[in-house]
Amino acid sequence: MIAKAALASGAALLALIGVELVLQLYVRVIADDRNLLRSRTAVQAEASWTVYDKDLGWGNRPGVQLIDHFPTEPGDVRINAQGLRADRDFTPQPPEGRRRVLALGDSFTFGFDVGNGLDWPTRIEALEPQLEVLNLGVCAYGLDQIVLAYERAAARFEHDFVVLGFLNWDVNRATNDFTASGYSRPLFRVRRGRLALTNVPVPPPRPPGSARFGSLMLARYWRTMLVNREVHRFIDRPATSQSWKLGRLLLRRLKASAEAAGARLAVVDIPWFGHLETIDRPMLKFVPRLFTEEGIDYMDLHPLFRERIAHEQLYITPQGGHCSPAGYALIAAQALELIRRVPVQP
Repeated sequence: MIAKAALASGAALLALIGVELVLQLYVRVIADDRNLLRSRTAVQAEASWTVYDKDLGWGNRPGVQLIDHFPTEPGDVRINAQGLRADRDFTPQPPEGRRRVLALGDSFTFGFDVGNGLDWPTRIEALEPQLEVLNLGVCAYGLDQIVLAYERAAARFEHDFVVLGFLNWDVNRATNDFTASGYSRPLFRVRRGRLALTNVPVPPPRPPGSARFGSLMLARYWRTMLVNREVHRFIDRPATSQSWKLGRLLLRRLKASAEAAGARLAVVDIPWFGHLETIDRPMLKFVPRLFTEEGIDYMDLHPLFRERIAHEQLYITPQGGHCSPAGYALIAAQALELIRRVPVQP
């Protein structure tokens, strides 16, 4: 029996080696697509202001001044000395007579594709001068990094409100410890129903073109299959998705951290362009219910964007991408309405 088991194991191993050789031959010779073996770390626009961070993976590089980086008017990208997208630095306490808001999120909060002053956090200040708004947005952040970045900022800046610019994909991002740009990220695991932080200190970014999962094509296809399976659940079966189970715990942690800082959390759900055409996807119905169940003040912007997109260009191109100045202005107006109706934490 031992000899038969060894023979069967050897045959299986030889079969796997044969499959791997066929896949390698196809990629290198027939398809001539060596990028399939690598991470495709093309230089991204935000690389100009991105810096490695051992706790968060990456962040905004303090002191960056990029003139006319985006085609909007203005199109400058300026990062203050504290790593926030702003034209000034901020004191630990808000100015006398003003309430402070910490705006959280990814590139849609940072204001990608528009210049300083056109991002939605800064526009809130223009609409309501009694508020001081700090833009904590960082491009490509997942919900895990958003929560950790907030907890770091909460220890530095007194504040009354926390507004999360939420995109559905922020939850899905939190399940991956790598990015297409070569940076790694901190990774939360769910253990016995609780969050456990791993992959910290975050490894330094890998050089462009380095293999993401090694050079074995079997490993790449296996990982791709698992990722595609989870994305399918994330969109069509959210109640069973590991991404949403992790996302729920991260939202609970964010709410608890805000309350511990004496602030009130509110969420504006910013639409991804592709989700405006589909109103019956299970994920889009699941998200409002999730925030209601967690007792988080929430505003879904999908209906308003669907109504207005026929009359205004709310995204930087007709095919989507990030928001246009009009889109960010609409987010700011709705976020301000949400802030005004949210009670201040005693």
